[in-house]
Amino acid sequence: MSKTVSFRASEELDDFLEQEAERRMTTKSTVAQMLLAERVRQLQGERSGETDESSETAQSEDDQPDQSLPEVFDQHSDHWYRPDSDKYKFAVRLPGHDERKYYKTQDNAAKRLRDEYGE
Repeated sequence: MSKTVSFRASEELDDFLEQEAERRMTTKSTVAQMLLAERVRQLQGERSGETDESSETAQSEDDQPDQSLPEVFDQHSDHWYRPDSDKYKFAVRLPGHDERKYYKTQDNAAKRLRDEYGE
């Protein structure tokens, strides 16, 4: 079950969230949630005695930060984003359309990016 949490952000934080949201093609709310969730996982790992390395391997491939995604995501960063969804992890914008396809796994999203835009 999820709950709504709100907070007041400094102008500097708001600007950062806005830039990250544009870069990741998602909302500021989603960016804030992703960053906070990542930090919580780090803190939980530290408290349980895990190292950063073991915490990374414990993450599923679809929950990893964007810097660990396959290269095709970097090559076509303007054609995909992480939707604000509990069901889907990735969305791919189709060329020449306002249409998007949603995916639960990074492998399927990567395949669609390759199929639509090439390596």
